[in-house]
Amino acid sequence: MTDRLTVFVDWQNVYRGALQAFHADRTHVTDGQVDPVAIAEMLCGRGPFESDRELTQVRVYTGRPDLNRNPKTFRAHITQCAAWERAGATVITRPLQYLPGQPPREKGIDVQIAMDMVIGAFERTFDIGVLFSVDTDLLPPLQFLSSSGLISARVEAAAWHNDQYRRRLYLPPPSRLWCHFLNEFDYNDVRDLTDYRPRR
Repeated sequence: MTDRLTVFVDWQNVYRGALQAFHADRTHVTDGQVDPVAIAEMLCGRGPFESDRELTQVRVYTGRPDLNRNPKTFRAHITQCAAWERAGATVITRPLQYLPGQPPREKGIDVQIAMDMVIGAFERTFDIGVLFSVDTDLLPPLQFLSSSGLISARVEAAAWHNDQYRRRLYLPPPSRLWCHFLNEFDYNDVRDLTDYRPRR
């Protein structure tokens, strides 16, 4: 039996984690940048269970810059998201929040991911859902999905990993959460070296 796999990518969390794990001294604008579809294809070939997996959906969640506040970053973001969509990903965006004296930040991304994972599990749109994130705000939906007797879907996690970076999502016993650890070789295989900034 073939299991349908959906990969949920918390983009900003994945990007920042790659910077922390593999670019202690950032030297290029593309450092930390990865191809979410390539990541999903990699995860599809791995797992704790003896089963065939078919990648049916890649969902990327990201905050969108404001056109008027930061037009260059906005245009780069639009171009990058379009590239992901051409590769087959579904991109879900939410406007960045701008507060006085603070850098822009994402708002509502974790809630959107949690909702989509739970709804997708109940609607049986996937058999296995893999969440690539180390955001602990996403533990409640993972715990619910892993312990609910009403849902047949399984959940797994993914995280970057090396000697300096060992963050991952854990569930308290008796729940167990399989985690795909992606190392520097994996990171290099899925790097995206495209500079999406507008040329002028």
